[in-house]
Amino acid sequence: MKEENRKNITIIGLIVLIPVITAVVYFASFEKYETTSASDLGQYKGTFYYSVALIPEKIDNSKVVDYKYIYEQSLLDDSQYIYLSYQYDDNSYQAEKERLSKIKDEYASVKYDEKHFKLPAYVYMFHEGDNNEYAIIDDEKMQITYVYVQCPFDFVEEKYVIQ
Repeated sequence: MKEENRKNITIIGLIVLIPVITAVVYFASFEKYETTSASDLGQYKGTFYYSVALIPEKIDNSKVVDYKYIYEQSLLDDSQYIYLSYQYDDNSYQAEKERLSKIKDEYASVKYDEKHFKLPAYVYMFHEGDNNEYAIIDDEKMQITYVYVQCPFDFVEEKYVIQ
């Protein structure tokens, strides 16, 4: 009887231990990446649900006020956070606002929003699944802050992440 109980305990231990060890190894291997170097803009990792629509593809690094990119690989989805605050001169600021207002594709079209942020914003996606993308407009400073968030619950402490 004791021998049979010992076998049962060993089998139950293995049944519990193998999935736990597998889960620890699997979760420990997830990639995490973070940069604040604006020269890395456009060099993203992982998979996006939707393309990055608002953030300019080419920028002058000397006009970057602030930049941050975070990537976290996870079991179900890749989490992404892109934050770019950019300084414009008068002509390029007006041209950029015009460009933003006209963005439209098969997924969404930009809407001007004065309700969800302290400053006006051009919103491409807002709580579209787990995607948010918007550009916050500061007319006084002639700055535009671009934010792209995929899986916002992973970045609740980052700037301009709205749940």
